[in-house]
Order: sequence, then C-alpha cells, then structure tokens
Amino acid sequence: MKINLTLPTLTVLGLTIGISSISVGNTHHINSKLSEKSVAVVSQKRQFDLDADKTSIGRLKLNMNINKVRKILGTPLQQKQKVSIDDNCGTSGNYIVTFKYSKTEVSLLGKNPNSAAIENITTSNPSLATSEGIRVGDSIAKAKKVYAKYESGQIEGRLVYGTISTLSFKTNGDRITQISLNYDRCY
Repeated sequence: MKINLTLPTLTVLGLTIGISSISVGNTHHINSKLSEKSVAVVSQKRQFDLDADKTSIGRLKLNMNINKVRKILGTPLQQKQKVSIDDNCGTSGNYIVTFKYSKTEVSLLGKNPNSAAIENITTSNPSLATSEGIRVGDSIAKAKKVYAKYESGQIEGRLVYGTISTLSFKTNGDRITQISLNYDRCY
C-alpha cells in the first residue's frame, strides 16, 4: 500500500522545502525535496510586520528620543505630560509626553520625561510623507500598491499594516486623510 501525504512546508533561507510522507507496507519513509513551485510562492509571500528602523513619517521614526523630535519639529504648540497607569503592558509608572504641532501629534514614553522615546506619530499634514512616499491626500489605492508586500487589515475604518509596529491610513472616500505610525508595547 502506498500513501503519499504532503505535510506543511518548511522555509529555510528563503527556500521552501516540501516534506512528503510515503508508506510502503510497514516501512515509513520521509522524502524532502525542493519545489520550484514552492520557491515561487515564497517570493510572493507578504511580510508580516514593518521594519520599525526604516519606517518613518517625515523624518520621525519610532523609538526616536525626545531631543531629536524637538530638533526636527521644533517647539511644540502644546506639550502634555502624565504618568501612565497600570495597563498590563509594562508601561506603568512611565512618563507619557505628548507634543502637539499643527496637524501632527507625537506621543513619547520613558522612565522620565527627558528619556522618553516615540511610541506614536499621527499626522494630517500633507507635507509629511512616509518613508515610502505616501502622504495625506494620496489615494488609498496608491498606498495599497506601495505597501503590497506587507500583510494588511482593516481596523476601525483604517487600512493597517504591521502588528508590533503599525502604519495606518485613515481615509475619506478614496483619499488618505490621516497617517499614524505606532509601536504596540503590549504585543
């Protein structure tokens, strides 16, 4: 009796190895083989998360320190500071500093206000583009094309890319009205 059963594939260094199980009588053999078809599928597979070190809005990146934010954007129109409460994400007792600029808000988190680093950037300013060139006013179709290599989803009417570091686009009709870059400490 011969049974050929394909088990889940294993991806190693960008190559997919298909594992087949073949049984002949009481003998059981495992056959591993590279499949050209499988390799082609891997090259089309979408990335699950964004690279936080490369993704930006304007010149602002996640985890950038408070002094660099001031250097890039200048003195905020408004600054708020509060101590975070227990949120089960390890941020309890840290300072949350929020800078508000015209059409842009930057939230930072740190053990003290001077060591705070960017956790969230939100803008409706069309002069601030993402690292991939998408800005407020662009079509959502353009954003989908530019970020097609990443997994996406819809959350509260926003097109969202990533899980730990997320880039989201709020729209009105087919146009982007707001862009947010966020780091989720709870993930």
